Order: sequence, then C-alpha cells, then structure tokens
Amino acid sequence: MTLVKARLEDGDVVKHFSSVILFWVFLCPCVARGELIGQWTFEETADDLTGHFGPTKMFDGARLDGGQLLLHGGDTSSGGTWAMTGSYTGEPIVEKTLVSWVYIDDLLMPGGGSIGSLVADRSSGSPRFDGMVFGERVSRIWLAGSEGFNRTIMPSNVIKENADYKTLIQIAFVYTSDNTITVYRDKQFYMQSAKGQLQKFDGNQVHMVWGLRHTLPNLALTAAMPKFAGRIEETRLYDQALTLQQIKELEPVQ
Repeated sequence: MTLVKARLEDGDVVKHFSSVILFWVFLCPCVARGELIGQWTFEETADDLTGHFGPTKMFDGARLDGGQLLLHGGDTSSGGTWAMTGSYTGEPIVEKTLVSWVYIDDLLMPGGGSIGSLVADRSSGSPRFDGMVFGERVSRIWLAGSEGFNRTIMPSNVIKENADYKTLIQIAFVYTSDNTITVYRDKQFYMQSAKGQLQKFDGNQVHMVWGLRHTLPNLALTAAMPKFAGRIEETRLYDQALTLQQIKELEPVQ
C-alpha cells in the first residue's frame, strides 16, 4: 500500500493517517495485529505476497487451480505432491501464528502431512520444523508437528476431523513465549500443549513447506515422505501469537 505525503499543518497529518487507517480496516479486514510476514493466496501465484520468502517451487505434480494449491497425498509407496518456498529474509521468527484455510480430500490419509510447516536447517539430517500436521500416528487428528516430537504432544479427548471434501475449514496454530502451542479449528479451541522450548527461526535456511511435514537433504528421500491430500485456499504466517478474537476476525482473501 502506498501512502500519499501529507502537509504538516492544520491537523492534516492526523486526518490523513486516520483516513488511511479507516481505509485499511474496511477494505482489508483479513489483517490482524502483528506483522503479516508470509501470505500465500494461491490466486495468480504460489509466491509469498509479503516478499519475505523466496519464490515457491512445486514438486511431483503439485499445481494451482481455481485459486487453490492442489496437493495429492501419498505414502512411501504412492508418492504425492508438495511445495516449498525459497529462503526467508526478515527478522528472526520466535512467537508466531500459522493459519491455513483448507479442504481435506482424504480423512484417512496415511502418515501425517502438513498444511504448512516452517522448516529450518534443511541441510541437516533432522531439520527443525514447526508444522500444522494432520493424521500423524492417529488418523483424523491435528497436532503440532516438530522434529523428533520435541515440541509435540499427541492430543487426547479431541473430536476427530469429519469435514468432507466440500467443506472449507480454518486451522490456526499459535506459538507463544511460554512454550505453549494452541490449536484452533474453525475459530474454536481445539487443543493446547506445552513441551520443549519455543524455537527461533532465522536466516536463509528457513522455508515454508506444504504437503510434507518437513524436507530432507536428499530430494529422493523427501519425495517418499507422507503428504497431505487436499486443497489449500490460503496460508498466512504472523510474527505474533494472535489471540482467539484476532483469529476469529481472519477471513481468506476472495
């Protein structure tokens, strides 16, 4: 958004910036407090609209269609599709919120795929990641994926996912400085856990990944990992732990 310069007289600046704020609030209700440091709408491009991540590359047949990222799930025997951004350039990411709007094509998909993972240290044998993972170890369950389950607790007493392939759902994962991870499904509390230490994601080894929980140094091994089966309408990354009220105000770009 380009701001027009205002003259510093007679309260013009106050009036000008008040107008800018009103313009932004009414025309862009999708923006919550906290900086939006990653946004992928998958309309005309799969690239990050904020400019913090490099161009997105799609693998093994992943593609855009109708403003969505299409991912065909699969396990080690049947392949599947995935996508990954270029490197991140920006301030270190500590507290954060990951949000995706998705359609699930296979509730019983095997192995656990991701609708958005922040991945670091891809050159190592066990890259660090925080991911919005579906169906890992237990089918139809959302959980906060992490390397070696370092920050992952298997949820209990949660309702198993039952959305059909025609139903768009919002999934949000909120990571806070007290090491708590809170998950919301369709703007309602889903689960909360606290294990391990909140991670800092910094430098050009940080990427966003869809389909996979994380990548591996060897692309052939990466391609054999389980993947999410569905369509992603939009994904966002905020550099702040959003509140439930802020999450309730979020809507995908139409």
